[in-house]
Amino acid sequence: MILNFDNPPQFKTIAFKYPNRDYSYSKEFKAQQEKAYSIFPLKIHGTKEHALKIAGKIARKNTWDIASVDTNQFRIEATATTKILKFKDDIVIEIRELEHDSIEVYMRSKSRRGHGDFGANAKRIASFLQELKEEISHE
Repeated sequence: MILNFDNPPQFKTIAFKYPNRDYSYSKEFKAQQEKAYSIFPLKIHGTKEHALKIAGKIARKNTWDIASVDTNQFRIEATATTKILKFKDDIVIEIRELEHDSIEVYMRSKSRRGHGDFGANAKRIASFLQELKEEISHE
């Protein structure tokens, strides 16, 4: 599952750690996701630094295994483990600057196993973005 179908966040740290896994994003997959999901980047007012700090806080609260936090590129890579079956899903979050003190938060979540996730990655992204929006708006 991905937020931005044309310029998706790319896995770097996790892809380096697991070079035999395919972390690419094919055109065929893009078409399937555009049809099935209506999740878009989160646009909010604020700074990339602050959003990265809050995103990291939420990732830790969700007990994701954080692979890297890049404070220069405003990226987080992590792995979530499902509670019941213990499946691993890899996550990348990028915070991109817009104009007028606004930013966009992009997120991609990819299952390591199987071809279907029963919507788990989409739910994770929607939940994370909602929590991020609420955290930033309540400060």
